Amino acid sequence: MLLLAVQSLFAQNTFRYEYPVKPGAPEWRELSLRQKRAVQQIPENILRDMSTQELLQAWMDLPGRLEVLAFNTMQQGFDVTVKHYNVLSELLDREDAGSVVLAYYLEIDPSGMKLVWSSRQKGKFITDIAFVEFLLSQPTVLSRLSKMEKKQLLKSCVDNLYKKQAFRNRERNFFWVRSAIILAGRILENEKNNQFLQKISQDEDMKRALNTGKASSKAVYEKLCEAVINIAENYSSP
Repeated sequence: MLLLAVQSLFAQNTFRYEYPVKPGAPEWRELSLRQKRAVQQIPENILRDMSTQELLQAWMDLPGRLEVLAFNTMQQGFDVTVKHYNVLSELLDREDAGSVVLAYYLEIDPSGMKLVWSSRQKGKFITDIAFVEFLLSQPTVLSRLSKMEKKQLLKSCVDNLYKKQAFRNRERNFFWVRSAIILAGRILENEKNNQFLQKISQDEDMKRALNTGKASSKAVYEKLCEAVINIAENYSSP
């Protein structure tokens, strides 16, 4: 019922915060990094009145969110982004953040990507999904989900992982597969699944990949993916 209500709010939501200066504008090229971050701060009086759904959309529209990819690991990049952009810190402070982002994620279909799209279109589609998955994988977000919601999220995540793998075989893009693997693994870790905890405790590379969002090689992700799928399919079943 809660998810249906949240999805209905997304459909009804008409407010969309417009950042005053965006990439591509002549003024953007003249700004330093500090100035770019400054023009992406939402005024406090507006920020406080925004719904959680509006905050999520504002973060999805935030040019600076791509800074997540500019650091050694995705987790490091995400942590830095929280410090520099008030829309993300406000979103993470909302009590209903978990349910709102989950509702948004359940509407996503990775198989909607078209092979005829341009590289730019594919890149945005892939990045948008990956960023939602990494947002959901944050401990502050997972901790606000009920056990039932986490099971629902895990099932959807594994289903999406299969869909992504089909495209990966044709497109050879590993980035968006990785975010689903990390999300599924962190759900199992958050739920203290003994089988999964024992599995990663025996492999420092897998544990590091789960904690940081980055592995030393694709082989580590492949091992983590296999562990996640085998355990998640049993765990998320009724």
